[in-house]
Amino acid sequence: MSDMFSILKNNEIDYQTPVSLDGAFYAFHQLYGKHPIFHNTTSEEKTITSYSDAEQPIEPFSIERAKTIDGTKHSTSQESAESLWEQYWYENIEAFRILTESLPQSIVTAYVGRQAIETGFKYLLKKRHAIFHKNHDLGYLADVLFQTYHLFDIPYMEYVDSFCHSYCKNIEGNNPEYFRYPEYKNSKTFAGTDLDIQWLSYNFALILLKLQHLDNETK
Repeated sequence: MSDMFSILKNNEIDYQTPVSLDGAFYAFHQLYGKHPIFHNTTSEEKTITSYSDAEQPIEPFSIERAKTIDGTKHSTSQESAESLWEQYWYENIEAFRILTESLPQSIVTAYVGRQAIETGFKYLLKKRHAIFHKNHDLGYLADVLFQTYHLFDIPYMEYVDSFCHSYCKNIEGNNPEYFRYPEYKNSKTFAGTDLDIQWLSYNFALILLKLQHLDNETK
């Protein structure tokens, strides 16, 4: 069964192998010098380690001290926050691109594409210090984006806001977790058995291209 996941390709590993409990503690991860690889970075570049409260491995190391830290930070500068949002956005875009090639009809591909759009909206809004409600409604976020960047008469953005509103209402049924889970509020369940995921991905990809262009125009 270990050949199901390439990361587990070891003849001595199977379902009976215990999980590495220390891997659930940020402090233990600090001991190995690894880092997430974000867009346009390498494993050697510590691009986001400074965002953690625990910037340096704790000394002297102890289990009790390891239990007191995590991988978050209470205060981050506006510039650092924008950089994080940008990195998350482009990482989602890259994952979506790969999934459109490897799993073109998968609901997971649609989920990641939608997530990339939402993250892109929020990054662009934070870039302009816009005030908006913390929710996942693409239609609402598109409206705020259009108001913030004055996009109503920009030809290449035509129908983006309308698509987002219609998609959220007429496909998701106002359930932003539509592709993430099969059950929703008011006892509703997934019934999108006639969806063409590739068609959705086509539109998602177009919106992402437009948002990337907007980002480059406003750097």
